[in-house]
Amino acid sequence: MSATISMPDESYYNPRSGDLFYLWGALSLLDHAREWCRSADGTLYLWTRDGSDPAGRLVEAKRRSTVFDVTDRAFITITNLAVTSRSIMPLKRGR
Repeated sequence: MSATISMPDESYYNPRSGDLFYLWGALSLLDHAREWCRSADGTLYLWTRDGSDPAGRLVEAKRRSTVFDVTDRAFITITNLAVTSRSIMPLKRGR
């Protein structure tokens, strides 16, 4: 597959040869197991791990972008908690 990607001049990212990147937002990019795409009308397209029909299977997705917001907090300890697809904001060294 070959394509050309154009970015606006004011883009915050200037890709270079060898950079890693992700493309999303188009059903045509759904080409490997464990990928999914949600269309503008809300339809979810899913390619399962084993290629089986996803109908009748449990499909889960996160609704929050962060698990914890520790902005302007200090001395926070979180133990014995398992989460998936997580982010903690902000994650800064020395805080």
